[in-house]
Amino acid sequence: TLILREATTSDLEFVHALYPHETMSPCITYDPMPMATFGPIFDDLLGQVPFLIYQEEKRPLGMAQIHWGTHRFVHSAHFGGFAIIPELHSQGVGTRLLHELLGILPEKKILRAELCVSADNPRAIAYCEKLGFEHEGTMKKYFSRAGHDSFFDEHMMALFLG
Repeated sequence: TLILREATTSDLEFVHALYPHETMSPCITYDPMPMATFGPIFDDLLGQVPFLIYQEEKRPLGMAQIHWGTHRFVHSAHFGGFAIIPELHSQGVGTRLLHELLGILPEKKILRAELCVSADNPRAIAYCEKLGFEHEGTMKKYFSRAGHDSFFDEHMMALFLG
């Protein structure tokens, strides 16, 4: 049985293990770092936004965060920290996770789901487009990566639900 649940402190090792993987680290929020450094960041994440773990039985398969819009943006939700165990890529797990996330939105009257994708990640861009997300713009030189002197572009993508 696949479930989506709130992350807890016991998920620290699982989440930390996703970041240094070569397919993840260039495209996810944090550069690889030791567990001792990541622990306080993870604690902050647990307190800031809904941080969700997607699991089958007791095995975590992926993670995501939802940033709920407020005030004039109350109709919007931003997905972040989206990651699936690399060996499960191209097996539909990410699609199922995204559909679970999208399934939460109608009850909260969300009309706009948005996410950001590294401009140099064509696989993720194609995946988002396949699911109906539209490219809305590019944030130039938006983020850095460890070991690089340059900055990287990020695409903003959105899906309209109503």
